[in-house]
Amino acid sequence: MRTLRPLALLAALAAAVAVAPAVQAETVLFGTDGVFTSSGTSTLDLGNGNSISFNGQGFNTANPNPFTFATFGQFDTSGFTTDIETPVTTGFELTIGQLAPTFGEAQFIGTIAGNLTVSSSGVVLTFTSPLAVMIGNIKYEILSSDLGAGTLVLSPPEINNGLTSINARITAIPEPSAFILMGLAAPAAFLYRRRTATVA
Repeated sequence: MRTLRPLALLAALAAAVAVAPAVQAETVLFGTDGVFTSSGTSTLDLGNGNSISFNGQGFNTANPNPFTFATFGQFDTSGFTTDIETPVTTGFELTIGQLAPTFGEAQFIGTIAGNLTVSSSGVVLTFTSPLAVMIGNIKYEILSSDLGAGTLVLSPPEINNGLTSINARITAIPEPSAFILMGLAAPAAFLYRRRTATVA
């Protein structure tokens, strides 16, 4: 009968230690979409056949263990073809949609302002705080910081083919129950060591 108690403590310890990696290794299925508030679509018409578009991420998988880097989509200025400096002013809404491990949706809000030509850009997207949102136990965080946290300078058409990515990080946050089990592991290990030391 005396051997059962140490074995039970060891089993509790093993279960607690095993829970944390299992929680962190969740597969995330997510996608993104972006809308210019002045047009209500993913394309911003600047007149005279010129435009800027946003290409969201189709649904794809990420494996944060406990985190992974990602992009939340790309701005494309290749539809802008004039040398005339053109002002760009609009709001922008970035939506994160998650299908797994839980279903949910969250938004980032920003503003776009500056002047654009075919060879130069002063167009800056500035996301307002917060720069991180939670869907279930998954955290989505904007890392772009060209001119400070949450800022992104859009490339002109002649640089990088007019493409600019929103850099991000996805993190799996352990559920509170995992922390409770991990907390139980320490006293279980202590009691087991104390008992074996007493027996010796």
